[in-house]
Amino acid sequence: MSIAVPIVLVNMPVSAVERPSLALGLLKSALTQAGLQSTIAYANIWFLEYIGIADYGPLENCPPEEALVDWLFAGIAFPGFEPEQNAFLDLYFERNPIHAGKGMAERRANFLRLRSLIGGFIDWTADKILAKRPAMVGCSSTFTQHVPSLALLRRLSERSLDLVTLMGGANCESVMGRSTHARFPWVDYVVSGEADALIGPLCWDILNRGRDIPPADLPFGVFGPTHREAGYPAASTRDLGSVPK
Repeated sequence: MSIAVPIVLVNMPVSAVERPSLALGLLKSALTQAGLQSTIAYANIWFLEYIGIADYGPLENCPPEEALVDWLFAGIAFPGFEPEQNAFLDLYFERNPIHAGKGMAERRANFLRLRSLIGGFIDWTADKILAKRPAMVGCSSTFTQHVPSLALLRRLSERSLDLVTLMGGANCESVMGRSTHARFPWVDYVVSGEADALIGPLCWDILNRGRDIPPADLPFGVFGPTHREAGYPAASTRDLGSVPK
């Protein structure tokens, strides 16, 4: 029988709304097999509803290296950071001339308007998630989802001190995952690598021990709160002497 402790897996913007998340679907299935109740929150679709398809489409198609989505959500993820808005947009339009020319002033104003809406969206999303009374919330991070996920998890951790937060995905691979965990203390656990096989036992352990799981008891590639005191494992280095000549 599934334990009645909700685990919410969140698919944050900006990601494709045409299809469900295969990764989160696999994790939900693994949790069910482990006897844990979970649900997937498609916050990417909520964001589409919040800002409209006319604004969502360009964000979804924007290359991650342009950092446009990062800039939109940075004010909530990092409230003490105040970038030069016009300088950023000047560089963005310079690198993306298709958005420049006629109507550039209107596009600039629209991006600034969208940025001003993010706080309301994050609060609305947090309300919907906390209404489920979850014990833990995990966010995926692929391509442009990283800063939006950080923004949501920060707000959730501020509003629910007992809530355990997790993050995983392509943006958490290797040193990226370790750096994310080391720099953002509101993310309790970061999973670096495939989580299908370990998510069930890990979540059971978190339900039993919360944030106090010793590093030695965590699966390989999982960083927890105790790593911040005990230190992080050294990055593995391939033995170059074993490379065929």
